[in-house]
Amino acid sequence: MIYFAEKPDEIFQEIVHRSLVIIQSCLEDTCMEDDDAMSNFYERTRELFTREELLLQVKNLLSAHKSNNLFRLTDYHFLILHDVIYQTIELHNDLTLEGESIFDNLDEDIDFDTLIETFFWDEDFLVSSDIFDELALDTRKQMGFNEEIFSIVYGLKPHPCELRLEIINTPYNWEAPNIYRPGETYPFIEE
Repeated sequence: MIYFAEKPDEIFQEIVHRSLVIIQSCLEDTCMEDDDAMSNFYERTRELFTREELLLQVKNLLSAHKSNNLFRLTDYHFLILHDVIYQTIELHNDLTLEGESIFDNLDEDIDFDTLIETFFWDEDFLVSSDIFDELALDTRKQMGFNEEIFSIVYGLKPHPCELRLEIINTPYNWEAPNIYRPGETYPFIEE
């Protein structure tokens, strides 16, 4: 299982699983040109990884997701996961307009931004280099930016140690949030 900011409910677990399976299939499709397979990722991700490197990381993420162990991801992994979940949700929300779904347990629209705010620790990996350049070193530290974020922001390929999935020995000690309401956009957050 992947360690998220909130303990994943069954629906988010399915979203992660289906997203990784779909993108793995695209990356493995030998009939698909590299440009087509890589079009499922944003430019930043395409600059950091080759198709083969992304396939390896997607397989690692899927393996971690299905594991009974709890894994801490790096910011590089969260960047990849962000891209694949976004693409899958876009597809799902388009299909719901036609009364269809790619998920077994969800027919409602999915609010990508709220989903990411709920389950991701942050989105530091999306900061532009222009904004990053304007921040003083002390400000970067205060905001919690690490060296890995620096590498991502400036398009530096990950060092192998930056792609290690770390096993966490402490299980989640809280319940998954109750954020599914039939007929409401997922995740449902009361204001």
